[in-house]
Amino acid sequence: IQRAQALGDAALIALQDQPTPQTVLDMSEQLNTAVNTLKPIPPWSQYRGEAQDLLADYQQEADLLNAVAAAQENALIAANESQNPPHPIAQWESIAERWRGTIAQLEEIPTGTPIHAAFVAPKLQEYRNNLSTIEGRVSAEQNAEENLNQAQLTASLAKDQAEIANTLSAWKTALESWDTSVKQIKQIPQGTMAHGEARKLLPKYETDLAKVRTRYQQEQAADQFYNEAVRHAATSRQYESEEQWTLAMLSWRDAITQIKAVPA
Repeated sequence: IQRAQALGDAALIALQDQPTPQTVLDMSEQLNTAVNTLKPIPPWSQYRGEAQDLLADYQQEADLLNAVAAAQENALIAANESQNPPHPIAQWESIAERWRGTIAQLEEIPTGTPIHAAFVAPKLQEYRNNLSTIEGRVSAEQNAEENLNQAQLTASLAKDQAEIANTLSAWKTALESWDTSVKQIKQIPQGTMAHGEARKLLPKYETDLAKVRTRYQQEQAADQFYNEAVRHAATSRQYESEEQWTLAMLSWRDAITQIKAVPA
C-alpha cells in the first residue's frame, strides 16, 4: 500500500500543472503500476479495505490517463504522417481521419476531471487546429489536381484547334485555349503533388502558346493586308467609274502592294 500510494500520489501531483505529453504517458504507466501493486492484496488481509479504496481512486485516474495516452499515440502517428509534404489526397484524408479519431477520444474524457483542465482542453484546441490545417491540405490538393486535369484537357483542345485552324477566328480560338491552359497550370500552388507535374508541363505549354500566338499575329497581319488590298481595289473601281484614271492607277498600285504583303 505504501509503495502504491507513493507512485499514485506522485503521479496525480505531476498531472496537476499543465503536464507535457511525455509526462502524461509516464504518469499513466506509473498509475498502472500502482493499480497492479494493490490488486494482489488478498480478501483476508486486514488491509484489503484500505487497498480497495485506493484502488478505486487510482483505477479511475489510470483509466482516464490510458485513454489520454491512447489519444496521444494517435496524435503522434498523425503528426509523423504529415511530415515531408506534399502527399497524395488519400494520405491527407487518412491523416485527417486520424486527427478526428484522436479528438473523439479526448472528447470522451469528462470535463470535470483534473486531467481535462490541465491537459485535455488545451490539446483539444490544438488538435482541432491541426485537423483544420489538414482539411485545408486536402482541399488544396483536390483543387490543384482539378486545375491540372482541366489544364491538360484545355491544352488537348487547343492542340486540336490549332491543327485544323484555317481562319483568323479559328487561330484566335486556339490562342485563347492555350492561354487559358497556361494560366490554369500557373495557378497550381507549390506544396501540392500536382505542382511537380505542372512544372514539367509548363515549359512545353508556354512554347506551344508562343507558337500559336506568333501564327495568330501573322494571320492577323495578313488579314489586315488583305482587307486593305480589297479596300484599295474597291476605291480603284470607283475611280475608274468616274474616269479618274491617274487616281485609279495609284489605288491599284496600293492594292497590289498590300496583296503582295500577304505571306504565303
